[in-house]
Amino acid sequence: MSFRAFPFPFRLGTDICSVSRIAALLSKGAANDINPARLQHFMRRCFTVHEIKEFNQRRPTFSGQWDIARHLAGRWAAKEAIIKASPRKIFMKDIVILPSDNGPVASILDELCSQMSHTLPVDGLRGQNVLISISHEKDHAVATAIVPTHQ
Repeated sequence: MSFRAFPFPFRLGTDICSVSRIAALLSKGAANDINPARLQHFMRRCFTVHEIKEFNQRRPTFSGQWDIARHLAGRWAAKEAIIKASPRKIFMKDIVILPSDNGPVASILDELCSQMSHTLPVDGLRGQNVLISISHEKDHAVATAIVPTHQ
């Protein structure tokens, strides 16, 4: 057999996340309400300081625990999809997802920038933009990412 190589230099990743799993993770020991210490721990492990700041600004607009868990499950799925598609080994905090007028924008931070991202302003971040799509249906958030192979 003789097959032609795929003609475009990108990789595709996808992930699905249970919203109720994130809600349970955030509410342990808090009688189905979000436990602030658990939320803070989760945010610091998975998100950049810029994403945490954006989340904290947006938090008053969420309609409750489920809405918060739904948002975070979508972001988690998007980051996992990007990790799966990335040609280099990256981690959750090497990725920044921020809102824009056209939906969330995601970037894989350059290695040096990733190490210093907590000290840089948003406009000082450098990296490779990637395309993402996040969808929610009942108890699930699903995300797809298209990542260039040449970063």
